[in-house]
Amino acid sequence: MFFTAPLLAEPIRLVSNAGAINNQALGFALREVYRRAGLEMTITPIPAKRAAHMLDNGEFDGVVGRVSGFGDTRPDLIRLEPPINTIITTAFILPERGHRIESRDDLKDKTVGVVRGIVHSRRAAAGAADMIEVDRPEQLFLMLKSNRIDVAVHGAFSSHAEVELLTDYGIVLSEIPIGTINSHHFLRDTFRQEAAAVASILREMVDEGEFGMLFQIERARLIAGTAAREPGN
Repeated sequence: MFFTAPLLAEPIRLVSNAGAINNQALGFALREVYRRAGLEMTITPIPAKRAAHMLDNGEFDGVVGRVSGFGDTRPDLIRLEPPINTIITTAFILPERGHRIESRDDLKDKTVGVVRGIVHSRRAAAGAADMIEVDRPEQLFLMLKSNRIDVAVHGAFSSHAEVELLTDYGIVLSEIPIGTINSHHFLRDTFRQEAAAVASILREMVDEGEFGMLFQIERARLIAGTAAREPGN
């Protein structure tokens, strides 16, 4: 299905989480949705917390993908249906340390690291004995390796730097899923007509499996490309 979209003076400006493979792959798939809707768009990668702040200040028209509740305190945003991804909140541990993690309840007596601005990770770690926030995903795994934290809570393999770190340093981690949450595409409510067109095509592509296929193909390409880099590059 193709739409004749209203003529916009400028492309719709989207922001995404910098360094996040999943967000980058979702952006790739969204470009096809927008193309079929006859809409131009740009995607700017920025660290998650700063991206939310800039969106709140009106510097962007929408966000590629954030958790479902992202719009709860932002009434000027439209949450497009259906969800574009399911995030698996994952506890990463070094098995030789002897920690036993089966659910988020097992974090209560642990020192847990999360990436600042990643809502689902922070929620999962809310009951931990101590929670340490860092700016970048790769910091979590360096801290885990150096025994500064017991558990790293993050989306499963969602960062370029994370894949590169695991490849370069050969860290063997155990991954324990401790929760799932949907991710949605959001647009500012000044783009209601455009949002309706995008949502209609998105629904069709999700139902047909096209959106997920584009996402998985691009995600695999990004992971392979990152893992293949020479250490130090």
